[in-house]
Amino acid sequence: MRDAGLADYYVDAREAMAAVIDLARRPAFVVGHSMGALLSMALACDVGAAVKGLFLIDPIYFTKDGKRDILPAALMPLARVAAGPLLRSYQRNGAISRRLTRWLFERAFVDRERMEAAWPDQRAQVPFEYPQFLREALGAPSGFALRDFAAELAEPTFLIEHTRSGGEPRFPQPVATLRQRLGPNFHHEAIVGGHNLQLDRPDAVNEHLKQFLARYGTTNAPTG
Repeated sequence: MRDAGLADYYVDAREAMAAVIDLARRPAFVVGHSMGALLSMALACDVGAAVKGLFLIDPIYFTKDGKRDILPAALMPLARVAAGPLLRSYQRNGAISRRLTRWLFERAFVDRERMEAAWPDQRAQVPFEYPQFLREALGAPSGFALRDFAAELAEPTFLIEHTRSGGEPRFPQPVATLRQRLGPNFHHEAIVGGHNLQLDRPDAVNEHLKQFLARYGTTNAPTG
């Protein structure tokens, strides 16, 4: 399995979307988690006629100028140097990468029992496809143009985010943009849980998805 970045996954997502539309002969609802939610927004912007609505689970969001809130700009060169050993460990599926991935996975859950149940499937993904994502997080995506996707969306959108204590958005910019742009066709919810909400709090996530589909999945649903 080769390493992959945003551009690779976007191509896969667009091809999968085309196959679904070809089979169903009607626009589809797109559900995306984390980086997949960012790619879902990109799909809706680029092939909007194929997308009826978006259900975004804890999306990662980059601004249109490519800025990230991961580290201050002054620390990026140092971070790139420090990331070298980690990248090599991921490429070898070494001990450092395995331990870090386990540590990060644990922190993506509140429910320890659900985390342990999900870990074997996550661990089976060897070698992990994180090296290129890490490079892109500390630099710029190759072959994938970042822009302010939220400012282009017209489809009904539900954005659900995890929270540890309060309900403030983790990425306030797209939430504010979508709220202003879509009005009553935008819904935002913060749920106590970890980043892997669909695994950590599946009942809550599925209930929101069910309600979203019930509202917008009919011919007399409100439009944006």
